[in-house]
Amino acid sequence: MVALGGAYEPLEDPEADQVAKCIRSSMTRLHSEIHRSINTYRSQQHGSAPSRVLLTGGSVVMSYFDRFLQEKLDIPIEYLNPLESVTLGKGIDEEQINSDWHLLSEVVGLAHRKAGNGRMEMNLLPPSIVRERAFRKKQGVFALCMMLVALILAVWGWVHSVRVSTYGETKAAMQDEVNELERWNQAIQQEQEAFQDVEKDLLALTNVVDSRTQLVQGLQSVREFLPEDVWITQIRPDEAMPDQKLIMIGSFYKDLLYEDPTRPDNQPIVEFVENLRTSEIFSEDTQFSLSITNLAEEEDDKRQSIAVFQVEILLATPVTL
Repeated sequence: MVALGGAYEPLEDPEADQVAKCIRSSMTRLHSEIHRSINTYRSQQHGSAPSRVLLTGGSVVMSYFDRFLQEKLDIPIEYLNPLESVTLGKGIDEEQINSDWHLLSEVVGLAHRKAGNGRMEMNLLPPSIVRERAFRKKQGVFALCMMLVALILAVWGWVHSVRVSTYGETKAAMQDEVNELERWNQAIQQEQEAFQDVEKDLLALTNVVDSRTQLVQGLQSVREFLPEDVWITQIRPDEAMPDQKLIMIGSFYKDLLYEDPTRPDNQPIVEFVENLRTSEIFSEDTQFSLSITNLAEEEDDKRQSIAVFQVEILLATPVTL
């Protein structure tokens, strides 16, 4: 089972609830890798955004697996049943096969291909590479055509070389064409320079928008992973390193967070920092440090029941706040 997270109640079985949370933490990294793969494919191969996700394999039977991906990817999630259009033989246990449908996608696909009646074959090569390979196969023909063109031009030049009387007019006409092409070439270069300027401006605006939204995403991650009965009192940049280091200060009541206030257990705060470390807003090189202190040192101070924790986040890449 994949934990739902957020405001949902935990499972009644503590061990099952802990396992579900561990699976959700791992799944968080998985959907980040899926996003990264999609963005890489779209940026390098100019692909379009996916409109649907089909699930198959042994892990898809986990409860809330599709719901988790639906929330993270914001794409319709469906299960791929390879047996939907397959007629089973009389000697096959239909009940057993239907219980293992999620494991048979590769087997059914290979069987269709072997039989030669596969409905489709998926090729992820971008059209540019397909066209390039097709062009390479025709290079020999193109070379022969070029040789024939060169031979024809040679014959044409030899025949027309005897026409000295018309050489002047031909030269003048060709010169006019050259001048026209040069004018078109200058216009094309000007358009290219203007396009490059617009592209630079767009890149600068994109960087500004990304830097503004990064802080908002960080605050959303803090709110998502913050334990109950714990609150954040301050988030600010470090005075010495304002573009690369963040200071997060929070508080909690000991009697609400600790099962035994005389024996402090800071595991919820430690898990909170670990969840922030694994969230997609921070890179793997981001450094975290945690310190927990009492708000008051004297025993008769009313604030003795409150503890204060401070998290220092050293960003791998400086961000202008």
